[in-house]
Amino acid sequence: MNTLSRNTKHLITCEPRLLGAPKTAGLASIILLFILYFPNLPTYFQSPQTHVFIISVTIICLFFMIIGRIIHPFRLKQEMIFFILLQILLIAALLKEMKMLSLSYGHFISFLRPSGIFCIYLFFYTVYIKGAKRDFTRFYHTISQLVMVMTISCFVYALLEICTPYVDNLALFLYKRDIARIENLATFFLHTSYFAGFVAFIFHCYYSGRFITFGGSVNLLFLIVTTFLIFSSGSKSIIVAWAVSIALLLIFRLRNNAVSIITSVLIGFVLIYFFYNFWWKISTAHPALSEIDRMIFELNEVGTIKSRQLQIEFAIETSKANFGFSGGLGRDVTLESWLAQIVYRYGFYGLAVYIIFFSHLGYNLLKKSLYSNDVFCRDLATGGLIWVICLPFSLGSSNMLESGKTSIIGFWYISILFVMIRSRVCYRHSSRISVKTR
Repeated sequence: MNTLSRNTKHLITCEPRLLGAPKTAGLASIILLFILYFPNLPTYFQSPQTHVFIISVTIICLFFMIIGRIIHPFRLKQEMIFFILLQILLIAALLKEMKMLSLSYGHFISFLRPSGIFCIYLFFYTVYIKGAKRDFTRFYHTISQLVMVMTISCFVYALLEICTPYVDNLALFLYKRDIARIENLATFFLHTSYFAGFVAFIFHCYYSGRFITFGGSVNLLFLIVTTFLIFSSGSKSIIVAWAVSIALLLIFRLRNNAVSIITSVLIGFVLIYFFYNFWWKISTAHPALSEIDRMIFELNEVGTIKSRQLQIEFAIETSKANFGFSGGLGRDVTLESWLAQIVYRYGFYGLAVYIIFFSHLGYNLLKKSLYSNDVFCRDLATGGLIWVICLPFSLGSSNMLESGKTSIIGFWYISILFVMIRSRVCYRHSSRISVKTR
């Protein structure tokens, strides 16, 4: 009884701190928004993502020095093993480049990229984990507000970019790559179409989890907004990932209602009939839709599919020739899919590291989605699970988990998923306070 009283007294005395949102979490949101809006300046930088990545890592290291605290990396066993193995595997890539006598500062930045991304991940995890353990609901709402701000700002900028020539010209100076095939597409604050689509798809998966868990017209509206962002970016691989995510959304949303599932199947057949008869009428209205039309009905004539197939075969043969290790850092080789880039940079062993890491993450998210009693945990887990399942499709144009802004936003999202998985949530049951670990 005395032990219970002491524990209860301790929890009651710490309650004001539990209800107070950590100041560092708000500052982390400001830093992430700063990174998203920071100009790429593609006119002046040959690799516009590199300077953003360097500035981001520098800011985060300075922030760690200011706050003077950090989660010990050995507490993050899965993430630390993932990044250490990738960094070790890149040693073979660097040695390969040294043999070719083609090293520059860009090669060393590419070599140290896993370490830089780990610093970024460690920053967000450190900032969020203590606040989430104290008050998970406050942590959840902090993330919700941040995603809403990013989604709305990208939506407004995309509308201006598409409808206003002046803003489009400004985008070419600040953010957008100046090539003809993305001239009529919206890239908002990112460098190119598939980068923009990748970030929009993270927002889409987040709101998919909210809609599955809570429903509601507001969440549905944000799903429509993120769908607009995905289609306006014109990325074919992201649109395919979006289609898979919609199917998963229906499965998760209707899994306990047999009538709704049967109705959805019937509606699906009607939509397929509509697609078959009227697709050709609308495919010319959007560049990405036109390309998907050719990808479905004229598969052998799509150049990008054939070229990426050849790139994957080249990466596989290169890794085989190096006993399963890397063929190089990949800076001087054109590789346009996650599979080709990972196999070429890290070899088959690096591909196995990626698969094991994200399979482990997906498994933990599935458990949380199915068995967690906390609706906020279940919400984040479901959205994250959809995102992980769709990763092979959404990374079809590039391994954007290692590319400038997209790597920062991608691992920011992964950090909040691991924070959710490991958080301890405080509950109040009438006059008692108990602590339960999910």
